[in-house]
Amino acid sequence: MKSKPMIDEAWDNIFKKYSENNFSNHAFPLYLFTERLYQELVQNNCNDVLFMSREGQFLKKLFERYCEIRKECGHEVKNIKTHYFLGSRNSIMTASVKPLKEETFDFMFRFFKYFISPKMFMFSIGFTDKQIEEVEKTFGKKINRHCLNFKTSSTFKKLKTNPTFIKFYEENRQKQSTAFEKYMSGFNLDYKKDGLTFVDIGYHGTMQDLIFKFFNQEIKTHGYFIKSRATQSENNTKMGLLSDNAKKDLLGSKVTKYDSFNYEQILRADHGRCLGYEIINDDTAIALIDEKHGDVEVYEKYIKKMQNEIFDKFELIAKKCLTENCNSALICTIYFYYLVKNKTKQDFKWIMDMQDSHHDDFGYVGYPARAFARSLRKLVFTVKDKLFVLRNRGYINKLKKELLKK
Repeated sequence: MKSKPMIDEAWDNIFKKYSENNFSNHAFPLYLFTERLYQELVQNNCNDVLFMSREGQFLKKLFERYCEIRKECGHEVKNIKTHYFLGSRNSIMTASVKPLKEETFDFMFRFFKYFISPKMFMFSIGFTDKQIEEVEKTFGKKINRHCLNFKTSSTFKKLKTNPTFIKFYEENRQKQSTAFEKYMSGFNLDYKKDGLTFVDIGYHGTMQDLIFKFFNQEIKTHGYFIKSRATQSENNTKMGLLSDNAKKDLLGSKVTKYDSFNYEQILRADHGRCLGYEIINDDTAIALIDEKHGDVEVYEKYIKKMQNEIFDKFELIAKKCLTENCNSALICTIYFYYLVKNKTKQDFKWIMDMQDSHHDDFGYVGYPARAFARSLRKLVFTVKDKLFVLRNRGYINKLKKELLKK
């Protein structure tokens, strides 16, 4: 007996392509994100947009291809210049901190202040391994001691009076501030007049906040995220295009916000984290890239094939939507639901491999999921997915009925 189509045969064929890798169907929500991004940039007359590393590397590729397909399908295309911005929370934090007596480190402590050590703290604000070793010589073994609340601890107070720490802190701050400003000027943008527009995976927008801080809150910044649950101000605004805590009525967001942390794995880049910036001549500063954590090897082994399959499906979705004037919001939301419903053993294995190879470099070092057995993680994923499917079945049926009316 032939199974009932999810929507129709043509869309189902795109969904079922690469059937052993159901995660390739992230092409659907990523298409919706890209389409909404283009619409927002046009509406706000944005001529330049910076895609933040590292997740922005693939998002930039998708956006550029979307614009090409728009043109191929006979649609008007606004000339939007795309730029790839190399940065990390660590590198921008180092560039943006104030002199030690003035700095509160609030952008770090708003999320990471419990159970961290002086060593983790220094790593997060751009200290090199060699600098941390030098601080240890005068600070002692308590450099590795985890504090219940590091921000208010006596250990942190002592660290801020350590002469070696003070010396490196000021050296790093001044060097990185100068180099970062030169790196930003290399984009040749009139950001004092036009502000800065960023695209990132999102959540809180810490990198954007730190850039806003670097420019003393005098440059308008705006971020477009996959998901936003961020605080913002009048001149430092953020928008989630698949999910936004401030826009509960965003079509499909109650579905597309699910498992949003998976985008950190799916959108990995072919290079490591930005360590900082270095001036190479009077006119140029470059970003320094971490090469010791095996990010390139992980990309080649796990990510490249996945992204190629997503890109292939993305092209098919874009051509169909832009040719037939489809209701992409409904279609992409429905197929994301079926992505979760139809996860394969290969999907579970892939995401756990990604978790095991993940390393976080801000606030704490390591990745907590790695500490749990894969069998336990798979059980949690399975139960969570089943609950998601049950909770949203009625909503998806409602969206399908709406789609049939169009």
